[in-house]
Amino acid sequence: MKGVPILLVTDGVLMPGTRMKIPVRTPTNLSMIEDLLLNKPDMKNKTIVVAYKQNVDSKKAFPIGTSAKIDKIICWSTNNSRIQYTLHLIGITRVEITDINGYFCQFKHLYNVCCEPISKNDELQFLDAIKKLLLFLTRENHASLIFLKELMTNLSESQIEELTDLCMAMIPGVPYSIQLEFLAELDVAKRMKTVIEQVNRIFRAKNISVVEINGLQSKKIDDNGLEKIKKSRKISPERKIMRRSTDIDEILAKLETARVPEPYKEQILMEYEKYKSMASTSPEHTVLRSWLQFAVSLPWSFSTVDKNDLAKSRAIFEAEHEGMEEVKKRILEFLAVRKLKNDLKGPILCLAGPPGVGKTSIAKSIANTLERRFQRIALGGIRDQSDIRGHRRTYVGAMPGRILTALKLAKCNNPVILLDEIDKLGAGPQGDPSAALLEVLDPEQNNSFTDLYLNMPFDLSKVLFIATANDINNVSKALRDRMEVIEMSSYSTMEKVKIAKKHIIPKQMTQHALLPNHVNFDDNSVLTLIEYTHEAGVRQLERVVGAICRNVALRVAESINTSDVSASDSKLPILITTQEVDKILNLKNKRRQSSNISEIQNSNQPGVVFGLAWTPVGGEVLVVETVLSPGSGKTYLTGNLGNVIKESIQVALSLIRANATRYDLDISTLDNSDLHVHLPAGAIGKDGPSAGSAFTLALFSQISKRKTRKDSAVTGEITLLGKILPVGGIKEKVLAAHRSQIFRIILPKGNKTDVSEIDQTILNSMQIEFVDNVHELISKMIEEPLPEKLKTKSDSLEMLSKL
Repeated sequence: MKGVPILLVTDGVLMPGTRMKIPVRTPTNLSMIEDLLLNKPDMKNKTIVVAYKQNVDSKKAFPIGTSAKIDKIICWSTNNSRIQYTLHLIGITRVEITDINGYFCQFKHLYNVCCEPISKNDELQFLDAIKKLLLFLTRENHASLIFLKELMTNLSESQIEELTDLCMAMIPGVPYSIQLEFLAELDVAKRMKTVIEQVNRIFRAKNISVVEINGLQSKKIDDNGLEKIKKSRKISPERKIMRRSTDIDEILAKLETARVPEPYKEQILMEYEKYKSMASTSPEHTVLRSWLQFAVSLPWSFSTVDKNDLAKSRAIFEAEHEGMEEVKKRILEFLAVRKLKNDLKGPILCLAGPPGVGKTSIAKSIANTLERRFQRIALGGIRDQSDIRGHRRTYVGAMPGRILTALKLAKCNNPVILLDEIDKLGAGPQGDPSAALLEVLDPEQNNSFTDLYLNMPFDLSKVLFIATANDINNVSKALRDRMEVIEMSSYSTMEKVKIAKKHIIPKQMTQHALLPNHVNFDDNSVLTLIEYTHEAGVRQLERVVGAICRNVALRVAESINTSDVSASDSKLPILITTQEVDKILNLKNKRRQSSNISEIQNSNQPGVVFGLAWTPVGGEVLVVETVLSPGSGKTYLTGNLGNVIKESIQVALSLIRANATRYDLDISTLDNSDLHVHLPAGAIGKDGPSAGSAFTLALFSQISKRKTRKDSAVTGEITLLGKILPVGGIKEKVLAAHRSQIFRIILPKGNKTDVSEIDQTILNSMQIEFVDNVHELISKMIEEPLPEKLKTKSDSLEMLSKL
C-alpha cells in the first residue's frame, strides 16, 4: 500500500477545520503535484497530508501533520514560462506521520483528549479571548468579512476543541514553532490557554488599552454574537452520554483485570455504583472518577519474577562499579539470603556516603540483577507528610502519595524503589514525613500501608526499598533503626583512574561523537584531572572530562572540514597531556587545595598544623593556624566554628597551661599576648571534637616556637588529662590526606581496627602511626629534638598510663 500523498511546507500551519492557500515552490512538491495530482481527473476533494519541517533549515519532517482535502488547484505561468501552482486546502484532522516513502506517507489519526476538566474560569477567559480577537481583527482589517462571517456562523455549531483551532488560524504573527506545538497538543485545555496567551500578546504588542476594547465591544459585537459564543461551550447530550459510557466501561474492565483482593474490590464496586448513578454536574463526579481510575490502575496482585543469579549479580557489580569490595560483598550476601528465603522481610538497605560515589547506580544494579522494575523517589526538601501518605479525598486537588504513585508507574507490586536523599527530609507545619516513612520501611507493618487518598490498605511487603543518604546522622533514630546502613566511602586515586578509563572517558566520547582515533588520554592527564577536581566521588571529574571532549570535538570538526586531507590526518588522534589539560581548563588561574597545602608546607611556620575532618561530602584536610600578638591574654576563635570545636580549643589551651612546666613553656607568653586560632574557609561551618589533637599541637608549636612536621596530618579527640580518644570517619580522612599528597598520618590507638577497612594499595603508600596521649603526639610531630625533661611524661600522663 502506497499511502497518501504528502506535501511538505515550511511556512504556516494548516489547522483542522480551517482553510489555507499553499503556494507550491519546492521541486519535490512540484513533482508531486504534476505526477500524482494533475494526471488524475478526480483531484477535487482528494485527501493529502500536509507535513511541516521542524524548522526552516531542517530537512526532517515534524511528526505531527494535518490531513486535508483539496478544494481546488490554481495553475498559472510566470514570465519565464514556468508553471506555478497554488493549492486551496481544507484541514480535516491531526495525524501522526509514521512513515514517509517518496511522495507518499503512512499515518494514523489523532483525537482530542481532555486530561483534566476545563474549569469555569478557563472557559470564561477563552470566551473573552475570542471576543477580543474578533474586535482586533475587525479593527485591524486582518480578516475578510467572509472569514469573520464564517466564524460567527460556526460559533453555535462548533465545540470548544474546534474553536481553538479556528482561533489559532486567525491570530496574526504567531511564531512557526508555537504553531507546531499547538498542532501537536491534543489536550483541549492546554490549547485554550495557548490561544489566550497569543491573543493577549497581540494586544500588548499593539498597546490596545481596556478603554479601546470596551469601545470596540459596544460598536462591533452585538448580543446575538455573544450568545452564540456562550452556546458553543455546551456539549451535546449525545456526546455526554457517549463519553460517560466509555469511562464507565473502561473502569469496569480495569477492575476485572486488576485482581483486587476481595474486601477491597467490594469497596471499589460500591464507589463504582455510586459513580454510575451520580449526575455529571455533581461536584464529586470528577473526584470520584479520578479515584476510581487510580484504584483500578494499582498493581494489586501483579508481580514480576525474580531472577536472582548470584554469578550474574557478581559480574554486573564488577563490571559497573570499581572498588567498594565491602559494599559488594554485603549486597551479595543480602541477595543470597533472599534467594534462599523468598519471603524474607527486610532488611531495608541504606547506602550512606558522599555525593558521586555510586549510591544510586548501586541501587539500579540491584534492580538489574533481580530483573525488577526500578522507581526513584526524590525525598530532598519534602516537608509535608502528605507527600508520602497522600491527601484525603475530601480536599480540593487531593493526590495520592509518592509511594503508591511509584507503584502505579512501575505497574507491579514488587519493584525496587529508591528513596533518594532520605537525610534531606525535614519536618514542617503539615507534619513530619520521616514519621510517615516509619510504616513504609517497617517489614512488620508495611503489608497494610494505608494511603490517605486511597483509604484502603495496600501490601508493600514485596517492594524492595533502598534508601540513600549523605549524612546518616541527620536521619531520625527511629527511622535509622529500621534500616541497615552500608557505608560507602570516597574513591581512592587509583579507583578514580580506573573509573575514568573504563567508564567516564568512553561515555563522554560517545556523548560527544568522538571515536578512538580522534582522542587519547595519557595517564598523567587523568591524574591531573583527579587532582584538580579533588572530590570524594567522580561527578566533577565527569564534568571536566566532558569539557575536554567538547574542546576536542571542535578541533576534530575543524580538522575534518579542512581541504588539506593530509594535514587533517596528521592532527588526529589528539593526545590529551597534562599541558593540554592546563590549556583547555585554564588551570593556572584556578587555585586548587593541593597547591594551598604545598605552599604551607614550603613556608613551614610554627603554629600551623594539618588536621583531618569528616564531612557529608567526604573527608577534608583541615588547616589549623595560630598566632600570638601583644595583648592581655584574650583568645579569638574564627573560621565559622561550632560549639563543640570551640570547646575542643578550650580543652587544648587548658591542657597546655596545666603542663607548661613539663613542656618547658613560658606561661607568661599566654598572659601577655592575645591568642588567635583560625581555620580557613570561613564560609564553611566546622564542628566536632576530632581536631583536638591538631589544636593542642598547634598551640604547643606556637608558644614554644618549635616547628611541626608539615608532611603529616593528625586527628583525635583530647581530654584534660592528655588522653587522645578515637574518632570516626577514619577511612574518609585517610583518603582525604592521600588526595592532598600528605602521606603520614597520626591516629589515636583506638582507631587501629578502622584502618583495616582501607584499601591495601592506599595503606602501602601511607605511613600511619598511632598515639595514646598528647606527649607521644608531640614527640612524633615536632621537628626539633625535645629537651630531656620533655621526654618524661607529665604527672597527668603518668596517671593515665596507670589507669
